[in-house]
Amino acid sequence: MIDAQEHRSRIARYQVALAGRGLEGALLLAGVDLLYLTGTRQNAALFVPAEGAPVLLVRKSLVRARAEAAVEDVRPFPRSQDLDGALGARGRIGVAFEVVPAATLEWWRRQLPRAELVDGGGILREQRSVKSASELALMREGGRRLSAGLAEIPTFLRPGLRG
Repeated sequence: MIDAQEHRSRIARYQVALAGRGLEGALLLAGVDLLYLTGTRQNAALFVPAEGAPVLLVRKSLVRARAEAAVEDVRPFPRSQDLDGALGARGRIGVAFEVVPAATLEWWRRQLPRAELVDGGGILREQRSVKSASELALMREGGRRLSAGLAEIPTFLRPGLRG
């Protein structure tokens, strides 16, 4: 399991990458991205400013999100008309266009009128492609467990055995 410090380190590296690309922040809507950066997989949206604290807006399982998330600011998802004020998103904001339906993207554009939503999906994919020491350790442990499981197959598999 990845610890909270690993998630905070991921967010810090992501913020550096956002600033380096001239973005004011990023809006993450895909569950896998939320899990990677926060440690929780909820029905939520994560706003990561290039500078400052990220905000996790949770639609469901707020209690669980608060218990699991490695970010401090975990809030219930606000009413549509309150989203702009809750996030304060302004300027160029990256969104992973490849994982967000067009209708959802347009909805967010209406909710954040002071933000220009631009494609920023590649930034996090690039970061995720380079594994940290803790990720490599987890992958090695997974490989050991898989190998041990596969080694057991000859003990019970016989010709003619039906599943």
